[in-house]
Amino acid sequence: MKKVVLLIMDGLGDGPTDNGSLAKAKTPNIDNMKKEHGVCGGMITLGKGITPHSDNAHLVLFGYPLNRYYVGRGTYEALGAGIRMKPGDIAFRANFATVKDNIVIDRRAGRIKTEIAHKIAQHIKHINIEGVDITFTPTIEHRGVVLLRGKGLSHRITGTDPHKINVRWARCKPLNKKAKKTAEIINKYMVWVHQQLEKVKTQRKLKPNFLLLRGAGYYKKVPGIKERFGIRAVAVAGGALYKGVARFVGMDTPDIKGATGDKHTDLNAKFNSAYNYLRTNDLVFLHIKATDSFSHDKDCKGKQKFIEKVDKHILKLTKRADYIMITGDHSTPCTLGEHSADPVPFMLWGKGIDPDNVRFNDVDALKGALKTFYGKEVMKSIVKLIKNE
Repeated sequence: MKKVVLLIMDGLGDGPTDNGSLAKAKTPNIDNMKKEHGVCGGMITLGKGITPHSDNAHLVLFGYPLNRYYVGRGTYEALGAGIRMKPGDIAFRANFATVKDNIVIDRRAGRIKTEIAHKIAQHIKHINIEGVDITFTPTIEHRGVVLLRGKGLSHRITGTDPHKINVRWARCKPLNKKAKKTAEIINKYMVWVHQQLEKVKTQRKLKPNFLLLRGAGYYKKVPGIKERFGIRAVAVAGGALYKGVARFVGMDTPDIKGATGDKHTDLNAKFNSAYNYLRTNDLVFLHIKATDSFSHDKDCKGKQKFIEKVDKHILKLTKRADYIMITGDHSTPCTLGEHSADPVPFMLWGKGIDPDNVRFNDVDALKGALKTFYGKEVMKSIVKLIKNE
């Protein structure tokens, strides 16, 4: 059995430009890996013209078709936060936000720091509305999870996040008759949350006085990676969503000290952990979130510098891994600040691989030996590499 690392730099792609962050970044280690034993391609994660989200993108990369295994983003966030979900529970991904007169001023409350968010979260930790227990669990920075537990709940509801600013927060709506009760409870919860958070004293210009909910999900148990593919896999990640998707498909998901899932994550700790877990696992999924965060903030320089930080650590993995895949789950062009449907640059390094003659960036990678392929092919390739087929 061979050892494979799947290194995902979230939002790595910058779209059809030869002047993106990856191209500008000084990455001597990745460049040498590419020159000696690397081939490139362009990955279309879901399908042509389809803009991926991080949850459905990772599910597909792990080999789980969306039509059979997708249960809603909130579920993956909840599992990643260590919440034990039961059949009948409903989970939402939540953002601390800033509103004024019900108008969304900032969807992330100025990217509130994790430690501050956890303190403020104590004011909205739990409430029971019409027999339904509702809990809020903060995770990283402005993010968190809202869990509903009670009888007669439905995930067939809309969220409260309008996905833009300077507009009213969106009232939760039922998508069928059975979901009417759940939608009404959520709207009452929104009012209560705002009332509670308005009482909290803070010196912040962007006061975290609201929650925006999206991605209602439900829970079901699915066969794990070991059962489906016959391999042992572990996830080295800090963000709740990524740990949640990994747990959902049966990967081990240890808590890594210093892996914060933000721009201040301890890359040394993450790469050391990935190196150590290669001893006992066939596949190590190593997730880097900050590249996507910089992209959403339209901080091209920050994204470039973080790619350079990743490059400084990657050689450690070549000492134990037989193959390393470097890519993103989707493109998040810095100039756009949002996900896009553009192909993601993909590089496969492995001992004995004859290199192609292209550079690892958004434009040139698509001309490489791997050409253009779909995300569903990734796990198939991983299993073949591990089993040396």
